[in-house]
Amino acid sequence: MNARRLVLPAVVAAVIVTGGCTKPKPGEDSRPEAPPQAPPPRAKGEKTKADMLVGKWKRVSAIDENGTPLPLAEGYKSTVEYTADGKVTIWTDNPATRPTDPDGNPHVMSRTYLVEGDRLISTFETPRKPLEITKTIISITKDKLTTIVRPSEEGSGGHVIGEYERIPQKL
Repeated sequence: MNARRLVLPAVVAAVIVTGGCTKPKPGEDSRPEAPPQAPPPRAKGEKTKADMLVGKWKRVSAIDENGTPLPLAEGYKSTVEYTADGKVTIWTDNPATRPTDPDGNPHVMSRTYLVEGDRLISTFETPRKPLEITKTIISITKDKLTTIVRPSEEGSGGHVIGEYERIPQKL
């Protein structure tokens, strides 16, 4: 009878000791993975940056890393269109570079974009090579968009702040 009373505590102790002595395999973490977290709920009607980005935007100014406005050539036009399905198209016409632009001028670049938090990542196919541009969205409202492009990983150039105005949709 006493032996039966001792079997249950002995089994429990063996399970505890054995469970505490097992080691995870190399590269494994002994802690369980945290379940994925859903994004915080949005207020009804509240739009994300990605939602607000959809539409056509006209570039109105550019500012360099020193805060100096970069002059846009007379007749310079640049329009960017973001669609809800993740497509982006940029139309650029710069009369000052027409004779020397290897991509042709005016030219159009189309491809895809993705918004991750404040990051706006656009990927383009150009006549010379694929191009990925990562911008940070500084601010976005119904009518104005301000972004910053940081220097490339190669370290060439400084950052440029671009300011855009929304082009109203024609009904």
